[in-house]
Amino acid sequence: ISRLRLGVLFSQQNNISEAEKMFRQALELNPQSLFAHLYLARLAIQADDMDQAEVWYSKALAINWSVELSLEVAEFYGSRKEYAKVEHQYREIMSQYPDDTRASLGLIHSLVLQNKKTEAITELQHLRKKSSDPSQIDIFTARLHLRSGETEKAAQLLESVVSQGDEPEAIYMLAVILYQEKEVVRAMELLETINQQSDYYEDSLYLRVRILLDRNKKMEAVTLIKKNMNSGMASDPDLYSLLASLYVELNREQEGYDIMASGIEQYPENPNLHYEYGLLLERGDRQEEAVVQMQKVLELVPDHAEALNYIGYTWANKNINLKQALEYIERALKLKPESGYILDSLGWIYFRMGELEKAEREILKALEQN
Repeated sequence: ISRLRLGVLFSQQNNISEAEKMFRQALELNPQSLFAHLYLARLAIQADDMDQAEVWYSKALAINWSVELSLEVAEFYGSRKEYAKVEHQYREIMSQYPDDTRASLGLIHSLVLQNKKTEAITELQHLRKKSSDPSQIDIFTARLHLRSGETEKAAQLLESVVSQGDEPEAIYMLAVILYQEKEVVRAMELLETINQQSDYYEDSLYLRVRILLDRNKKMEAVTLIKKNMNSGMASDPDLYSLLASLYVELNREQEGYDIMASGIEQYPENPNLHYEYGLLLERGDRQEEAVVQMQKVLELVPDHAEALNYIGYTWANKNINLKQALEYIERALKLKPESGYILDSLGWIYFRMGELEKAEREILKALEQN
């Protein structure tokens, strides 16, 4: 026992070699020590020796099989993406403990990962009979049908769930299907029933806005977004970008700028808001202000390829700061080496620097990518 304790202590200190020595000594004293085999398996994982870990786990299972050990082994195989072996572990558990929910859910997940949809649905039906929340099983089954392109079967299941009570996830999924099937009136009716406290409320709001825009009801979309923002019903910073872009489309640019400034005041550390504001300013031919916003993006996210590219290209256009512009574009290109837009920017900078051969080479590369 003392060697096992020492082994555990060494493993906690990340001293793998000493820990392994202690556990092997424990095995010499007791070749059937379950804990020595188990700890050696875990040590092998720490040492990234997965094949040896599998050997130790197999021996541990042979010495004293248990549900908890089998669950751990299933998780181990899952980390290796050996889903057939994961399935085997869960089936072993269920052969002895058919009501073990962890094993049942794990088995279903492993079947899904192996694309064994029919078997997964069969297991889901078994689980549904003993579940205290069958609606969640139906929602999961509907997701499986959607993955297989069986939209009608998914819709039927979701209709059943929705008819039985308030299930925001099912309501939202059904609304998405109806939207895709062009049944937008019913989709809107469903979306409007999703409670403001639901995790699916903001998703439902975006879909409602999208439906209004598809129907060219931009002012209604603006009203809906503003109502939610003013009441605090939705808190996604991206709503500011969406509302601002709608104002621009309605030729109300200043209101667009104002709403973005308001969003940044509320979420000053949100790089996406600064980036979108920069693009909005660019559309209004306010490039100096746009560059300021892009520089703020880089303060928050130094490896933001698009912001680096924007600043570099803008400076090249103005024929200023060319050395730093080149540094920015080279950084962006390391982040996205296949981007035709960044290659084009690089070619333009070389052109401005008078390095015409390099400029031609990069612009030709850009044309190939685009």
